[in-house]
Amino acid sequence: MLITRKRTAVTIGLAAVLLGSGITPAHADWTANVSGGYGYVRTSKTRVGACDTSGNNWGVRTFYVTSNGVSDSVGDWNGSSSGCGEEGPSGGGTIVKFRVCTGPGSENRQCNPSTTGWIQL
Repeated sequence: MLITRKRTAVTIGLAAVLLGSGITPAHADWTANVSGGYGYVRTSKTRVGACDTSGNNWGVRTFYVTSNGVSDSVGDWNGSSSGCGEEGPSGGGTIVKFRVCTGPGSENRQCNPSTTGWIQL
């Protein structure tokens, strides 16, 4: 009985951590980290997001391109406060590539994979 309770507590604790992050492995197949945050594309390739996890006054933005050639971005505009920025692709289509950048204001000082590279889906 004690082992079952311990496992249940650990499982509940892990689920709370994953849900509190705003993203779960079952829903985000592609994630890219940058200093102070991360960006992701959901399994369906129809949702993209950016999460700022550090109170460093740098924003996090995920740039993406869709199957119909539209380029756009989404940011986490509330800083490191709870929640992430997420949207469906503007103009429809599915997401075919993305990159995540961070920097002060709208400046992109650090990107993953780079300021000119893309993660192909």
